[in-house]
Amino acid sequence: MSEQNQTPKPRISLEKFEKWLVLQEPGWLLTPKAYLFCVDGCGPDEVCQRFGMVESISQRAGKTAEEIASWHKTNGGMYESDPALFAEAVYAYERREKAAMTVLQFVSDVKPKKAEYLIPPYLPKGMLTVLGGVSGVGKTWLALHWAARVSHSFMPEEPGAVYYFTQENDPAIVLQPRLEALGADQTRVAIQRFDERASGLTLDDARIESAALLVPPKLVIFDPIQSYLGAGVEMNKANEVRPVLDWLGRFAQRYNCAVVLVSHMAKPSATNADALDRLLGSSDFRNAARSIVIVGRDPDDPEVRVFAHAKNSLGEPGASRRYRVGDSGVQLLDTCDLTANEIIRATARSVGRPTGSRAAEDLLALLHPRGWVTADEVRQLCEEKGYQMRTLQYAARQLGLKHMQTGGGATRKDWWLLPGTSTQQIKVG
Repeated sequence: MSEQNQTPKPRISLEKFEKWLVLQEPGWLLTPKAYLFCVDGCGPDEVCQRFGMVESISQRAGKTAEEIASWHKTNGGMYESDPALFAEAVYAYERREKAAMTVLQFVSDVKPKKAEYLIPPYLPKGMLTVLGGVSGVGKTWLALHWAARVSHSFMPEEPGAVYYFTQENDPAIVLQPRLEALGADQTRVAIQRFDERASGLTLDDARIESAALLVPPKLVIFDPIQSYLGAGVEMNKANEVRPVLDWLGRFAQRYNCAVVLVSHMAKPSATNADALDRLLGSSDFRNAARSIVIVGRDPDDPEVRVFAHAKNSLGEPGASRRYRVGDSGVQLLDTCDLTANEIIRATARSVGRPTGSRAAEDLLALLHPRGWVTADEVRQLCEEKGYQMRTLQYAARQLGLKHMQTGGGATRKDWWLLPGTSTQQIKVG
């Protein structure tokens, strides 16, 4: 018998087709695959019988006559145009759907989006940030400053809930007074209890998830991270640390919140101070974090703190910024070009160094009574007092000094002037 006279064989028997229909969810009844099973390889009578079965079950599932008619029209046109291509498309789609149920997904199914920040560009939403620094440089103050911003309406975004986990800072002596000084909305900042209800709390603790289901947080802070790894996790072992950080990363994604991990650092020497390498624990802490902010001291004035954006995997790092800490909280100052390594080295050698305030006093003494000095006199002051030129330049900015030049070429001179000093006085002098 020739191939032309052979009777086409249905893709699936009538009995199996009926069982297959019964097992389908309502959303899978009026699909291209169901249409293919109705027509491919079937005679006219069986095609009608199968259509009747699909229509009957679809109606019982709540499908309308219009939906059934649309199913016939759409799939019928494509099948009649090219049966083989229609069948290939159906099974290609099915393979794709099955692949989607595995651990993989197709890139074409991923919708691109821009990174979002809670506090741009330092705290990305849905991701981990490490806030690192040696003891006593103001990490907790900066973390509480961020918490206050998020809790209050003076932030561009809508205010939100903050979770602050710490076992080092007493709520009554440290946290509440500082948050009050920072202007936080204390009804939106939740801190860890210091009783058995929070005993043994860890980064991947189900109790945190339970709280988030009730009050979704915008910001979660662990201060310090070392207190929340759990008894069975050794912080220097990547195979123990990474699963905990992965869970915390998924938590951040679920609630689209920023998670800040406050980390202690090994004390640097004045000559060897790579900031990221001195974060305590496994390198997985800095690898898992999309953003790393390092806190240290200003080389020009150890009384001033600086935070520097050492890592931003999502875009350009933010500007470094000076700030002061006092009874009234955190006072943000100007931005600067100091790097994380520079401020960590400054922290190592800050003891015994002349401060920026002392430099300003010496510069004022040099300016009086004339109201101006030459750049050569400033360089001489550096040599006599052991200042770096950058220290005096910073002091000049703080004093509001003006700069001017006279002459040109070999006769050019640079001058530093107090505000209000007449340039005519300089020319005469």
